[in-house]
Amino acid sequence: MGEIWQDKKNSESDDQFTYWYERDALFDFIRAKKIPGVVLVGGDIHVSRHLVHRQRVGYDLHDFITSPAHTSVIPSLNVTHPDLEWSSQHPRQFMTITADTRSDRAILTTRFYLADGTIQREVTIPYDELTPKEGSGLGKDLRAWWSFDGDLENKSLLGNRFDATAVNGASLAADGGLRGGAVSFSRASQQYLRIGRQVLDDTPPLPERAGRWPLDDNSAAHTISLWCKPESLPAHGSADRHFLLESALGGSVNPGYHLSIGFRSAATDASKINLELYTVTLQPAAAASTAQPTPLAQGPFICELERSLFANRWAHVVMSFDSRTLKLYLDGTEVASHNLPVPGPAAETAGLILGGHRAGTGRNFDGMIDEVAMWSRVLLPTEIEALHHSGSPQALLPP
Repeated sequence: MGEIWQDKKNSESDDQFTYWYERDALFDFIRAKKIPGVVLVGGDIHVSRHLVHRQRVGYDLHDFITSPAHTSVIPSLNVTHPDLEWSSQHPRQFMTITADTRSDRAILTTRFYLADGTIQREVTIPYDELTPKEGSGLGKDLRAWWSFDGDLENKSLLGNRFDATAVNGASLAADGGLRGGAVSFSRASQQYLRIGRQVLDDTPPLPERAGRWPLDDNSAAHTISLWCKPESLPAHGSADRHFLLESALGGSVNPGYHLSIGFRSAATDASKINLELYTVTLQPAAAASTAQPTPLAQGPFICELERSLFANRWAHVVMSFDSRTLKLYLDGTEVASHNLPVPGPAAETAGLILGGHRAGTGRNFDGMIDEVAMWSRVLLPTEIEALHHSGSPQALLPP
């Protein structure tokens, strides 16, 4: 493609994000037909970049951008993106892609060059890494899983790219969880976990970087599952909010909180607590002359539940999203179905906070969280019931 496959994030519309519906339909077709060996190539933003869209087509979709061939560099187009791996702001760059099929294991090699022949970056991809891999059962499309059994590591196939980092003393309780360990959060100490390592920038550094993100950048469907055991909840009538989790996009104009699950006081009934959802989705352009879609914050979506359901016990919370409806499940049973006023897939988001909201501190959870998992699909009600497993969840993958 002569332009890039992602959003340029400026006033221009000559990128494939402007046509996100058609772009994503193409990616979904590649995935559905299990077509191997696909990479993306783009240009014309006057900087070079390498992005990796994790498991987007059943395998990692590499996205190579080579630009400029002349001397005009535009650093402002070297924008933040959750899938960005590398970038270069130099004049007169070029790139080669070589497919070597002479051995039993074919290799694709991409090299980014400066004009003097200096290799800036080399990416080598074996052909078998560009073939679809699909798990079975609850392992199908599992993008992230933090069991918290002895560590903060992500146990899904995406690996340590999405390990958690404890902030302000959030700690593992070795034997306090459902199958072993869990994470303990103190609201008073504003403790939380941050998911997703930050990207290492080229020189000169970029102004803002989003954290990395396990789901697709414009996810059309996903499910989030976690278990919580609150030590306290917002007092009735107070303005306090205790967030289980929220995503964020740093300082971008996009608010980024596509995932948002938190407790706040119920409107009138002191015996109830509001388990509230928000989301940020893409909305179509208002007119053909302004073709780019824009982010739209939607919510709050309210669900008032008995406080006793969260008192001195582990509660299983699941949220699913299919671009039209947000569904909320508690202990394996659907408790709310919220139709989005404006249907649409997730707006770009990045980085995830567990035990707090997108800023990390200020609206923190108080208690324990365990067995957090994310899928890039909507789980069936029977699968959610199996996840709950009568209150004794099983391991999602072999240890």
